[in-house]
Amino acid sequence: MVERPIVTVPRSLMRVTAVDWDIDWREKGAREATDGSMQTVIAAAPRWVGTVPLRLTPETILAWRAIRDEARGRTGLYRLPLVDPLGINLAAGHIPAALRNLGVPFSTDERFLTGQGFSYLPAVELVAAAAPGDRVLILRDLGFGHPLRVGMFLSHNDWPIRITSRTEIEDDDGPLVEVTVAPFLRNAIPAGALIEMAATGIFEVTDGSGNPAYDLSRISTPTLNVQEWLNR
Repeated sequence: MVERPIVTVPRSLMRVTAVDWDIDWREKGAREATDGSMQTVIAAAPRWVGTVPLRLTPETILAWRAIRDEARGRTGLYRLPLVDPLGINLAAGHIPAALRNLGVPFSTDERFLTGQGFSYLPAVELVAAAAPGDRVLILRDLGFGHPLRVGMFLSHNDWPIRITSRTEIEDDDGPLVEVTVAPFLRNAIPAGALIEMAATGIFEVTDGSGNPAYDLSRISTPTLNVQEWLNR
């Protein structure tokens, strides 16, 4: 069996012109019941699907070409950020300039000798361990300034989920948030783990799409058609 390379797509290349992430519930219609009602059969595990329309400049066309070549067509897998400005916008003006430009410092407020810190990727803490199949998570806000909103993406270990409801919980160590998610957890998550608010997932290209063709404008607008890779 050929090993499938996983290529990480930088968030800087994800200059999407539309957002089109959806859950494929893998349902199939069955015959109509005797009472006239419709019947549905779940054929397989749900997965995320999407069409990712990009806008590439001359410089990013070259970078995108290299990424596609590393992925080797449909052989490779893409580690993609699920860009959604309505959920979380890392370029938003309310992010402190020091975090946006210099990154997150150590707990001592110091940074590396280069003056740079860790990359700014906001997260929340999982308070109670969760198992595959769970839909309810209890989370602690770590003060990154991004509220948990119904409809926004989260992820852990590149498994994306989406918040469907939220409830505030009082706790002696500070307020907690209980959220329900869709479709459900596909991986176990230990207590104390960080749940990323800038969600990522691992996807297969469904039809070899994404070729950055361009004309005399030297602007390319390819569309990448993807489906989540579940065989992990």
